[in-house]
Amino acid sequence: MKKVVLVLALTAFIASGAFAQLSFSAGVGAFFDGSFGNGVKMTLGSKWSEQGNDIISFGGFLFFDASFAEASVSFGYNSIAAEYKRDSDGNKASEALDPDEGFLAMGLSFLGKFPLNMGALTFYPAIGIEYNIVLAHFRGGDKVDYGDESVTEWFSQFGILAGVGIDLPLSSAMYLRAQALFNLRFPNKFVKDYAESYNEYLSVLSGSAAATLGIGPKIKVGIGFRL
Repeated sequence: MKKVVLVLALTAFIASGAFAQLSFSAGVGAFFDGSFGNGVKMTLGSKWSEQGNDIISFGGFLFFDASFAEASVSFGYNSIAAEYKRDSDGNKASEALDPDEGFLAMGLSFLGKFPLNMGALTFYPAIGIEYNIVLAHFRGGDKVDYGDESVTEWFSQFGILAGVGIDLPLSSAMYLRAQALFNLRFPNKFVKDYAESYNEYLSVLSGSAAATLGIGPKIKVGIGFRL
C-alpha cells in the first residue's frame, strides 16, 4: 500500500512539474491550402492513365496552444481549381473549372510541436493530423441538394500535417504565429467509390484502378494571446 501511495505521489509531482512548464495561449488567423491529386490512377499492362482535381482552400481558424501541442478549428471554402488528365504516352491536359463551384468545410486539427527558443523568436517543427469536414456543396451560387445522401460522408477527408512554425513576440501578451506545413490528404469516399467502379471493369482485363492522394502546402498566419 505504501508503494502505491509513493508511486501516485511521485506521478503527481512529475505531472505538476510538467504542467507548470506549459504556457497557454489562444488566437485567430487565416490559412491557404493547396491540395493536388485527389483522383484515380488506372493501370492496364504497361500503360496507365490518371485523372484528378487540384483543390484550393482558404479561410480562417481559431487555435488553442499549450507549448507542445496546438488544437485548431477552421472554417473555409474549398474550390476545385482545375481538373487534370495525364497518361503513360505523355498526354497531359488541364481544364479550369467553374470558380463558382466549391465546398464549405470545417477543419479540425491537432499538432504536436517541439518549441526551440531562438532568442527573438520561437521556432518549432510540428506534425499532426487534420479532418476536413465538408458541410455543403455549392455550384453557380446555389447549394447542391444530395437528397438522402450526405455530402459530409461523400467528400470529407482525413489528412496528415507536417512542417515548421515560428512565434514572434509582439508584446508580453501577444505574438505573431506563422506555419508552413505539408498536407497529405487521403482519398474521400467519392473518389474511393469512383476508383472501385473502374477497378471492377479493369479487373476483367487484368488491370487495376486506385484512388490517389492529395498533396500540397498549407500556410497559416495568426495572432496569439497569452492566457
